[in-house]
Amino acid sequence: MVDPEPTAHGDGESRGSSAITRLRRGSAIVFAGSVLGYGISYLVTPLLGRLVTPETFGVFSAVLALASLFTGFSTLRLEVFAASIASSAHQRNARLLALIVAVMISLIILVACAAAWLIADVSPLWLLAAPMVFMGSVQLIATARYSVARAYTTMGVGNFVQGGGTGVAQLALAAMSPTAISLVLGFLLARVHWLLALRGHRANRMPLLGTWRRARSFARSAGVSALLNSTGGQAPVLLMTVMFGTAGAGVFAMAVRLLVGPLAIVAQAVGSTSMGEIGRLASRRDAQLLPTVDSLLRQLALMMAVPCLLAAVFAPSLVTLALGPGWEQTGLVIQVLTLGAFAQAVGSPLTQILNLTHHSKVLMKWDAARLIAIAATFIAVPLAGGGIVLVSLLYSVTMLVLYIAAVILVRSACRRVSLSTS
Repeated sequence: MVDPEPTAHGDGESRGSSAITRLRRGSAIVFAGSVLGYGISYLVTPLLGRLVTPETFGVFSAVLALASLFTGFSTLRLEVFAASIASSAHQRNARLLALIVAVMISLIILVACAAAWLIADVSPLWLLAAPMVFMGSVQLIATARYSVARAYTTMGVGNFVQGGGTGVAQLALAAMSPTAISLVLGFLLARVHWLLALRGHRANRMPLLGTWRRARSFARSAGVSALLNSTGGQAPVLLMTVMFGTAGAGVFAMAVRLLVGPLAIVAQAVGSTSMGEIGRLASRRDAQLLPTVDSLLRQLALMMAVPCLLAAVFAPSLVTLALGPGWEQTGLVIQVLTLGAFAQAVGSPLTQILNLTHHSKVLMKWDAARLIAIAATFIAVPLAGGGIVLVSLLYSVTMLVLYIAAVILVRSACRRVSLSTS
């Protein structure tokens, strides 16, 4: 943590206003790229739904869920640490450390999946979880680097390519072979461009060990928190697979793709855009930190309210019409998920502010509570005889409560950081 900069109150207000202005402008650029890209995927999803069965989509979703479990953990959130410190040398080293850790963890996952394939005769498709983890980690590192550099146009173009490329690549590959492996390869191809952010990314003269010593406490708590968060995020699909089979998981996963997917892409875009600006305010304990976060909160709520309201009203009729027979339950699942999806889309980009303000242990505890609550919902309700729609409804209510709590924790942390200057 750097020492606070002595500054006049008026200067602090001016800095905060400038940060809010840059945040809105940058978010608008990245938001536009995300919406356009995911819009393309949305247009091709009905065609994809007619090429693959719910079972095939369920298998792909299970592999994706496994990979997503480790994506945040695979960098130990060192890219977030890089955004929270003022030293450019430490920033570069922290991002390089994040990449090294991502390679190591991806290799460990590859070896584990290969052992399971050879010993337990599981599908070789699970081997692709390792490159999926690596490419997801590269995306995190790239967007964090662009955010700190305020390269918002580059981020917007990257999100457009990823969003649109996923749907187009999956559709093209599924047209040739409507299998889960085609869906996995489409996912990977759409993210290759993030590798461009790693060009020329070398360490400074400052030793990597020095940066690691400064970051390791943060990495331990933030890494565990990321693993808990990812597990909580992917547990629904994995538990749906266990409780209702791949067909039930496919129904739920398609609902997540159609509703939560686009909201998450936009929320991630806004969150990654804000990382640089909020990180700067947090690193100098600026009094304008909380007003900037409140502005971001209002911005997210306004953006997410309209699509969630439209989904709640029209999803049951439109989904069946678009995807065809076999997907009837998906529309009902979308309808009951809208409340929780809105809360998640508004709250999830804010949770990283707990890391940026060095309250990662608070985030770790919240992530643990989230995982326990989600696991209880997806296990207890099916055991009591509840179906997919009822499980989805109670999950939606659980997410609403959890993310209201998250927003309260974030605002409290920002208030404490700002008050530390007085």
